[in-house]
Amino acid sequence: ATDEKVVSRSGQWQVARFRFAAKDHLLTTAAGAAIEFQFQGTGLALRLGNHAVPAYGKPSLGQLRITVDDQQPTVITPQGTALEIIVARNLPAGDHQVKMVHQPAGIGTGCRIEAVRALKQPTGDLQFQVQGEENAFLVDVRAVLTRQNHTIRNTLARNWLNGHCQLVGLPPGDGYQLSVTAAGWQTVQSKPFRIQGGAVMQLPAIFLTRQDETRITSFRFPAMNQPAVRKPGT
Repeated sequence: ATDEKVVSRSGQWQVARFRFAAKDHLLTTAAGAAIEFQFQGTGLALRLGNHAVPAYGKPSLGQLRITVDDQQPTVITPQGTALEIIVARNLPAGDHQVKMVHQPAGIGTGCRIEAVRALKQPTGDLQFQVQGEENAFLVDVRAVLTRQNHTIRNTLARNWLNGHCQLVGLPPGDGYQLSVTAAGWQTVQSKPFRIQGGAVMQLPAIFLTRQDETRITSFRFPAMNQPAVRKPGT
């Protein structure tokens, strides 16, 4: 989305990046700020930037109004969606014009756009929910999607405000498996499943358990969960 050779901006936008994130994203809090671009294909996927945690700013509390060609606009509320979203499917093959406009939602503003992706073949989507122990500290969750021992996707996938996760634009087929990881929590791996074209695969909700070495016990020093006992006089 930050590629100005492809995406034109109007209104107030800034290029931002979270902590040690691999990619920049576009951020706006201005009403009416918009981006426009063209793409070739039969569908369009959107990836939003994740919400800021309190130490780094406010979450994205605005809305994004998206128009593809002359179709009815789609309105997306980032605080209530997954980070990856299908904007359009089953479009006529060829060139398409897209406009995305940020607008306030109630008293909230703000939207972060990381990337857009044109879809040219039939694809399906994967949805799942991730919560965990000490959920208030569970922010960055990585989803690693494999198929027959090949990595299809490896990305941070969780909207930490609601736990929603979605991977979109996946090639149809059997043999998919999902691994969900977060630093300080135990990894969870799904059973094999199938992705169908034009359909959404909904996995059972995932609950992450804290790793034993992160649990705080009555002993905290000299090392967490590695207590040392000293005899009197020593």
